[in-house]
Amino acid sequence: MSSSKIAMPSAPVPLAAPDEKRDAAGLFSAGRAGDVVRNLVQDIDASGIGVSELVAQFKAGAAKYAAESSDSLDSFTEKMATSLTAGHLGEDDLLHLIHMLYFAGQQRLLAKHHLRFPAYSILDDYFTNATGPSGPRILPRPVVPERSWSLFGRRIGFPVGVPASPLTGGSAWIQYFAGNGFNVLTYKTVRSRSWGPNVPPNWAFVPDVRTPFDVSDDGYEVLAEPWDWVDPGSRDVSTANSFECRRPNRTSGWQTLLTR
Repeated sequence: MSSSKIAMPSAPVPLAAPDEKRDAAGLFSAGRAGDVVRNLVQDIDASGIGVSELVAQFKAGAAKYAAESSDSLDSFTEKMATSLTAGHLGEDDLLHLIHMLYFAGQQRLLAKHHLRFPAYSILDDYFTNATGPSGPRILPRPVVPERSWSLFGRRIGFPVGVPASPLTGGSAWIQYFAGNGFNVLTYKTVRSRSWGPNVPPNWAFVPDVRTPFDVSDDGYEVLAEPWDWVDPGSRDVSTANSFECRRPNRTSGWQTLLTR
């Protein structure tokens, strides 16, 4: 009688100590990316997903709102599928693996391994995202020393804040960003009457915008595609969001939700 070895779920790499340098891709110590990749692959095997199904999940997620196939997306998918099948993923592939797992809807797996990824799930509709973020909480709360300003008589630090958007549409989102170091948080617009959300996606990266531009420049074009991606740890990041997302009206009890 023959027997096959059953892959068991892995234990995540421990969080970095307060005095240790973190990896740009996650909350673990720098230099542990290779261990994280091995653990992720082990968990993929243990889950029974399989490479072909994971690739299918990624392609479906990345192209969910696409009108036609993208050559760069097809090339990336083929490369990752080949590497996963051959077992040739190393520490340099961690950012690519995060990209694939995010669009495959595997946020829980990313969170288990203390990885950085967008808190907003572009695969879900507005109402699902409104229940709360899926991204990791950074402990202890980040504080940037010797960076502060005065705002309305209070001292604020860096990162400064998050404007009204789908990312601040409920108390869970406010708590998430406050816990991750943001200082000024603007709750999503409250209207005098109920207003339905725009069709998804309601948020996306804008990878081509890396520097500020003059708002008086009428000819400046900002283009965001739902499958666009910016690697975790990047410092120059721009995003776009839909401004007509649903908010309760002024009599629907939103004040109670905000105080939670």
